[in-house]
Amino acid sequence: EPRRDSAGGATAAQGPRGLLQLQVQQQPQQQQQQQQLLEHDAVAQAELETHAYVVDEFSQEINSLSTDIQSLQTAMRDLADSVAVQGDTLDNIEANMMQADQSAEGATEQLVQANVRHQRGSKLLYCLLCLAASFAVAVVV
Repeated sequence: EPRRDSAGGATAAQGPRGLLQLQVQQQPQQQQQQQQLLEHDAVAQAELETHAYVVDEFSQEINSLSTDIQSLQTAMRDLADSVAVQGDTLDNIEANMMQADQSAEGATEQLVQANVRHQRGSKLLYCLLCLAASFAVAVVV
């Protein structure tokens, strides 16, 4: 009867025949282990490729997001510049409106003064005409 080791396999103490039998028994186990290692390596490689793809996709999304943020930042800067220019324009319009208001008030005052002078001049002219008519009547009489 062949001797068995603690794992239930033949031992080398049985001689060349036992060694051959041990090798034959171990061959399917080794092939199975190699097959499992190959399958494990294939799965690991597939996982690695999947992770690499996910990382590349994430990197592209980050780059796209960065580009979008830079575009938004540029738009915000342009908008801020536009608002500043419009503020200056509104300040100029306000200053011009105040100047026009002051000019209109000055023009109104000048028109009132001109009207008063015109009325005084008209009264003086009437007085002179009356004086001339009285003088003419006195000379004729």
